Amino acid sequence: MKKLILYYTFVIVNLIVFAGIAAAQEYKIGPEDVLSVTFWQEPQLNTNVRVNQNGTIVLPVIGTITAAGLTPNELAAKIVRRISVFNRNISQASVLVTQYESNKVYVTGSVQKPGKYSFEVIPDLWKIILEAGGPTETAKLDQVKIIRGGDKAGDISIVDLSEFLKRGDLSKLPPVYPGDTIRIPGTTAGDQTTTGGISTTQMGEDVIYVYGQVAKPGGYPFTRNLGLLEAIIVAGGPNPNAKLDEVRVITQGSPYSSVATVDLDHYSKMGTPAPFLLKPGDTIFIPQKKSLFSETGIIRTVFQIMLTTAASAIVYIWIWNR
Repeated sequence: MKKLILYYTFVIVNLIVFAGIAAAQEYKIGPEDVLSVTFWQEPQLNTNVRVNQNGTIVLPVIGTITAAGLTPNELAAKIVRRISVFNRNISQASVLVTQYESNKVYVTGSVQKPGKYSFEVIPDLWKIILEAGGPTETAKLDQVKIIRGGDKAGDISIVDLSEFLKRGDLSKLPPVYPGDTIRIPGTTAGDQTTTGGISTTQMGEDVIYVYGQVAKPGGYPFTRNLGLLEAIIVAGGPNPNAKLDEVRVITQGSPYSSVATVDLDHYSKMGTPAPFLLKPGDTIFIPQKKSLFSETGIIRTVFQIMLTTAASAIVYIWIWNR
């Protein structure tokens, strides 16, 4: 009996906790959102309304009412309390957000579909770029700019998105807030209509993205049983400096993405393990080999040692001659 009581107590406590979490995460209505307000007992009063900049809406019978800062359920209860004074037959109302205009961001530059994008919950930077059709072939992913709006209007963050894709860790991307503008620069001006052989009108959910050290980075149509190696070949094949033993495959998920590291060099030589099959929306990133003359190579290390030694010698001579 005691075990049964403890079990039900545990279940009830968890239900309360999860309910509290769900309530905390419920969307808060904001200015410019578009709402659908319905009364099943009086359907002639049903209406679609946009929230004003001051956070209010105007409804039949009750007039002006504050909506911003409330959840849809809270606003529905508030509407019922107000309208029941005039019409006792109305005891239920429903509020649905049809356009999340207060949670909007702007995407410009070298993407397939630049423009304004609205979300119920703003996703990470990479998902927003994919929502805009993905980067073009000329996009410079190491210089992505986030131009802040709202309270931090004018602040600029520069993000090396290629580094995050190379590491396969998108969880540490800087957050994007309502009103922000994402700017993806390109190597040439005006190339914003096609990428990797797929046009803007072809972009959709059945697409995979190939970036990094390939001949033709961009978005490509997804086909059933498409393997990782085949996708890279479709993208023109790897560049000579491609690091094929650390190819990243990023699969979008909610709320987090999963990352797989594939040794494609071993597979291409040995034919094992089994081919890595892709899913619609996957992103493939092929990193670059570390070069002797690269920024992270031996030359940089030697230069740093020489610079430190020279600086120490200068300081020593200056102190000695004083």
